[in-house]
Amino acid sequence: IRDTVKTDFTNKYQGVSVHLNKFMEHDEQYGVGSNEDAVNVVFGLYADEIITAADGTTIPEGGLVSVTSVGEDMTARFNEQLPFGRYYVQEISTDVKYVISGEKHIVTFEYAGQDTEVVDIDAGEFVNHLDRGSVHGIKVDSHDEPLANAVFGIFRTDCEVFNAENAIATAISDENGIFEINEIPYGSYIVTEIQAPVGYVFSDKKYDVVIDKDGDVVNITAENDEIELHISKKDVYGNELAGATMQLISDDGSIFDEWVSDGTEHIVTKLPAGSHVLHEVAAPDGFVITTDIAFTIDELNKVTVDKVDALATDENGIPTIIMVDDTTKVHITKTDITGDKELSGARLQVIDENGNVVDEWISTNEEHIIEGKLVAGKEYTLHEEISPDGYVVANDITFKVSEDGSVDVVVMKDETTKVRISKRDITTDEELPGAKLIIIDEDGNTVEEWGKLIVGKTYTLREITAPDGYEIANDIQFTVSEDGSVTEVVMYDEHTPTDTPHTVTPPVRNPHTGSAVQNTAFAGLAVAGLLMVVSAVRKKNDKE
Repeated sequence: IRDTVKTDFTNKYQGVSVHLNKFMEHDEQYGVGSNEDAVNVVFGLYADEIITAADGTTIPEGGLVSVTSVGEDMTARFNEQLPFGRYYVQEISTDVKYVISGEKHIVTFEYAGQDTEVVDIDAGEFVNHLDRGSVHGIKVDSHDEPLANAVFGIFRTDCEVFNAENAIATAISDENGIFEINEIPYGSYIVTEIQAPVGYVFSDKKYDVVIDKDGDVVNITAENDEIELHISKKDVYGNELAGATMQLISDDGSIFDEWVSDGTEHIVTKLPAGSHVLHEVAAPDGFVITTDIAFTIDELNKVTVDKVDALATDENGIPTIIMVDDTTKVHITKTDITGDKELSGARLQVIDENGNVVDEWISTNEEHIIEGKLVAGKEYTLHEEISPDGYVVANDITFKVSEDGSVDVVVMKDETTKVRISKRDITTDEELPGAKLIIIDEDGNTVEEWGKLIVGKTYTLREITAPDGYEIANDIQFTVSEDGSVTEVVMYDEHTPTDTPHTVTPPVRNPHTGSAVQNTAFAGLAVAGLLMVVSAVRKKNDKE
């Protein structure tokens, strides 16, 4: 609305034309602003002083004389009949995206000589700058602690793929978690994270940003959770295992984490996204080191492993890698030297490198299985403390527990005890048939089974009935060898004197050993020269 009542002033001498140029800011990066926006710009011509026309009509200082718009050629012109005086041009309104120019350009209309019909006055160039605002953000973790190195981008609202390539501009949070995107022109945008800090879960939360006036500030608080991984060390029965030394190795070979399992799940936080290997350095005693588990974890905290059964997820969606240790397995077989049948009655021990007995048992007709007790890679000694009756104590056997989880089979064989008894003529040294013999143990009991003489024990060979024409010999004591060698026992009979009737009165017993002789006789011996090997095994010693 013009401030003058009458603007049809008449100047008999000269007319005036005031023109100006218009520049509209363009932001190529954001794609905002163009010359087409200039059509919305309106300028006013104002009196810069009190101006009085020839007829006495006045224009007050600051009074609006005329208005005009910007044309397609980015110029504007005032063509008015004006009295001489000082005026100024000022922008009245502009496009909504721009800051209105506050400049006043002074123009002075003076007499230009009688040859000039219209005075052309240049009011200069007017510039419109875009409205601009900024985003002020802070990046924090779930404990409200600042996070550095988060990358944010600002995007157009029609963007579908939010990445660095499509971002109009980006910003990185500093050590205080602060990030800023400045000089954002008028418009609506989306700000979102395009890269999380190392060790944190990527957040795809979108923040609407609207800049509708110059100086707008949009504040954002963005939060990231830590990348979290649970690691479970279990035995084959599903129980959590304590005592395993574990490492988490990154793809560059560095050790990200190292710990000893304590019977609960181990929690790893701030694990960088990428490829990693779960490695067992040492298994708990009685268990075998398992194969490494290679896996990848992404910025969304999603884990991928080759072994599907090694991955689980808890009720909160946290991934868990399960590493299972198999037990060490040692099968111990006790047999006699002649075959593969299990031998009962042997007292056996497994002794470690420090001389400690780690397992002890009495053999049965089944193999003895030691599971989850012996340490993989360590050496042990299988020792026979007491052999079964009729057998000799075997030599110790040293064995090493496998580290690959395979079953170790240890076989210990017992030799039978061997006693060779020979009944001979004292004059010819030939074998005598027909003598009745018995063996008596240290307690005076008759041994019913000669095949079960005990190593290290002393026995008595006694003749009950001599062959016809011979005297009953004196008793002979002998000790069964402990080393598996044959114990030789020889008993000699003398001829009955021809002038003396044969007597069956038991002879006076004068024990002696016969370990240096070679032949064999036994109770009810009917054929001279027949040899017998009597097997025996050491019984429980006196400590029992």
